Amino acid sequence: MAGIKDQLSVADEVAEAYADCWDYQPEGHFDPVAWAAVAGRRNLDFLASDWMPRDEAKAVLQKYVPGYNLFHPDLLEHLPASTEVRIAREGSVALYVRGARLPSAAKMSADERHNVDLMGTRCVRYWWD
Repeated sequence: MAGIKDQLSVADEVAEAYADCWDYQPEGHFDPVAWAAVAGRRNLDFLASDWMPRDEAKAVLQKYVPGYNLFHPDLLEHLPASTEVRIAREGSVALYVRGARLPSAAKMSADERHNVDLMGTRCVRYWWD
C-alpha cells in the first residue's frame, strides 16, 4: 500500500487528469480561453501511478471529480472497506478495484464492469460515461 507522500502525488495526478471537472466554472456561458487552459491539462487516457485505500480514493474523487454523468464519489461506499482503488480516466471516469465481493455494475451505476488483469493484478474495472 502506498504511503502518505505517494497518496499526495496520486491526488496531484488525479487533479491534472480531471482538471476540467474542478477547474472550469464558466459564468453561465462557454469561456473558450478558460476551456483551452483546462483542456490542455486534462488527460483522457490516464491511470494513477498507485492504488489507494477505498476511503482515500473517495476523498480524492470528492475533491476533483465531484460528479461526472452518473458517477459520483459516494458510489465507492458500495465497495467493501478493505478494497483498493486505482483511479483512471478512459475518456470518462474509470476505476480499477481489487478486493472480494465487488458489486455489480448496476449497484455502482456504472456503464461497464469487467474482470481484468491490470499489469499482473486481477481486479474489476468499472467505467462510467
